[in-house]
Amino acid sequence: FFLFYLSIGFLFARNLPLPQKGYIHGTMVFGTPIICFALQAKLVEPYSYGLAWSALAMGLTYAALAWALFKKGSAAMRTMVESFLSMGVIFGTVAIPLALDGRWTATAWALEGSAIIWVALKQRRWMPRLFGLALQPLAGAAFLLDASKPSGSLIVLNSFYLGCLVISLAGFFSGLCLWRNRDVVKSGRLESLLMLGWALLWWFGAAACEIDRFVPHRNQLACLLAVAAVSSFAAFLIGRRLSWQDLSQLYLGLLAAMLAAAAYSFG
Repeated sequence: FFLFYLSIGFLFARNLPLPQKGYIHGTMVFGTPIICFALQAKLVEPYSYGLAWSALAMGLTYAALAWALFKKGSAAMRTMVESFLSMGVIFGTVAIPLALDGRWTATAWALEGSAIIWVALKQRRWMPRLFGLALQPLAGAAFLLDASKPSGSLIVLNSFYLGCLVISLAGFFSGLCLWRNRDVVKSGRLESLLMLGWALLWWFGAAACEIDRFVPHRNQLACLLAVAAVSSFAAFLIGRRLSWQDLSQLYLGLLAAMLAAAAYSFG
C-alpha cells in the first residue's frame, strides 16, 4: 500500500499538463508516509528499536528517490525532488528520538506540518498552509500527552529533550518560510511571528526542563540566564545570516529576562 500510494503521488506530479506539471498533491505526498508509518508502528511494536529502524529505512527510501529524480534533471519535477528530500530528512531525524522511545507521532506531525507549509508557500495555496500551521499545536499537544513516559537519564541526549528540539526546529523552519514570503502572503508576517514564538517556547521550555532535572537548584537560575544569553547571541548571528529580522532581535528580550531573574533572586 505504501508503494502504491507513493507511486500515485509521483505520477500525479509527472502527468500534469503544463504549466502545472510538477505540482504535487500534498495529502498524497506527505500523508502517505505518516499514515503508513502509523501502521508500521503496530507491526514492529514487539521488536526493540523496530520503529527507529523503520524511520531510518523510510528516510533512506525518500532520499534515494529524491536523488534519482534529481539526476534526471527535470526542472518541472524540482518541487517533487525537494519534497522527497524533505521527507528523507524528516524520517532520518525522527529516527533519533525513536531510538530512545516511541514519541514518534508528535515529532512526525511537527515536521510534516513544516514541510506542508513550505510546499504550500511555493505553490501559493492557502488551505494547505493553514493545515500545516494547525499541525504544530497538535504536535505539541500529542507530545505533552506522553510527557510522563520515561525519557532516559542522559542530559540532552534523551527522548524528551530531543523531541522538544525537533518540534522547535520545525517551528523555526515554518517561521522562516513564512518570513521569506511575507510580501506574497497577506498575513505572512503575523504567521511568521506566531511560529517564531512557538519555536522559542519549545526551545526555552525544553532547556528549562533539562536544567530542572539535571542541575542543582542553586545553579539553575544562572544556567537559565546562560541559555538565554547564548541563544540570543546565536539568534542574532543566524538571523543576520538569513536576513530574518525578527529572529535577530531576540536579544531585545534578554534585559527583561535578567531583570526578572534579579527580582526572583532578591524577592
